[in-house]
Amino acid sequence: MKDPTGRPSRRHPSPAAAAALFMSGGVLLLLIPELAARVLTGQAPDAANVIGDVAFLAIGAAAVWYLASRIEAAFGAETAALAAETEAHLGETEARKTVERRERVLADVIDVVPAAVLLLGDSDALLVTHANPAASRLLDLDTSGAMPRRLQELLPIDLGTLDLVTASIAARSPWSGERVVSTNTNRRIPLSLAVTPISPDGGVRAVLVATDRTELHFAERESERLAVELEGFVQTAPVGFVTVGPDGLVAAWNAAAERILGWTVAEMVGSHLPDDLGGVIAQSLVSGASQSAGARPAGMTPGAPEVLLARSTGEPVVVRLAATTAYGRGNDYFGFTAMFEDVTEARRIGAERDEAESRFRAAVDASPVPLILLDPEGKVRLWSGAAEILFGWTADETMGRLLPPVPDDGLAHFFDRLKQVMAGEAVGSELLAYIGRDGRTIPTRVWSAPVRASDGTLVGVIDACREEPEPATPLG
Repeated sequence: MKDPTGRPSRRHPSPAAAAALFMSGGVLLLLIPELAARVLTGQAPDAANVIGDVAFLAIGAAAVWYLASRIEAAFGAETAALAAETEAHLGETEARKTVERRERVLADVIDVVPAAVLLLGDSDALLVTHANPAASRLLDLDTSGAMPRRLQELLPIDLGTLDLVTASIAARSPWSGERVVSTNTNRRIPLSLAVTPISPDGGVRAVLVATDRTELHFAERESERLAVELEGFVQTAPVGFVTVGPDGLVAAWNAAAERILGWTVAEMVGSHLPDDLGGVIAQSLVSGASQSAGARPAGMTPGAPEVLLARSTGEPVVVRLAATTAYGRGNDYFGFTAMFEDVTEARRIGAERDEAESRFRAAVDASPVPLILLDPEGKVRLWSGAAEILFGWTADETMGRLLPPVPDDGLAHFFDRLKQVMAGEAVGSELLAYIGRDGRTIPTRVWSAPVRASDGTLVGVIDACREEPEPATPLG
């Protein structure tokens, strides 16, 4: 039989058995020999002596019982203490094994994580118990030495950051921040650090994750640069530019929008669009939504609708407008953007031009002299009624064609004359042999003059024609 320590237990009599044994021995060694001697000598037993011997044996037996009880109690206490010590030792050993198993499992898990992960032990000394391969690669860590090692030896960070990490672990509260760290190869890396304390009953007290923000910093700088460039483009653009966020409030309103509609940037940013502009944009977005995503209008396209709006003063203004919704990569709705161009002046100028052209066409058609307007390439752009009567071709038949009455053998002379007039020189009368629609030769006297736009640019040639009697000499 073994005790809790694993050693063989000691056999000893109980207090009652020890007392009985003492009593039996006393009777056998003391009382019986004395009685036997008296019987053999013929003497009567002395009652007083017998009683005294019995009393002595009883007292001795009681003393033996008491001493045996004390010895048994002491032995029991010793055994219990030894058992408790053994149990504690076994528990500590098992706990240590459990911690080691947890550390190994946790280390195996973080070794396959692509981010840099360090396991921290003691919260005061910040001992690194394990660093995964990603941490070694990113931070150029020297992990050749035995673990654990102090965090500052592996990852040089300032004392303030070390204090923050220590306080985070002690308070069992997560901490994160950004720091620039110089690695063992003198690389400076912007890191995003995050400390997560875990259960303190194990050897690992916290997990430190380090993320390289080099690419993110570059992307942020590029985003800032693009934002500045975009803002410069928007503010200098000749068309009105307005952006509305998902809350329906104006987020951007450029100088051209202020010039066209009258409301200032301070008045519009953070406010709702004017009702008429908002309604037109909403209608444009509904129309755009019926198209495919790739075909949605993204700028001022020739097909953008022209609409009538009101300036802040109530004055009407005609704009050409296009709008498009904005979505992020995750299809998050960011609002919409609209661009509009003031075409009020262009419409007025166009109307005046149309009116002037109508008057000019009416005058040309009413002229008894055949008049023909040619572009710089010699193609017909205007054909009067008198020219139709003289040569036989209608205006529809001649539009966009080289001057039909010119015969093939007269084309070289025709282009020379056209070039001379397009140089800015008016060419006086010249008798030429033109051909009618019916094929007959029509002796025609032609006067040519350059046509200039309002800015003085040469845009064409106008010919005035007159049929001559059959000449006596060949025509040029």
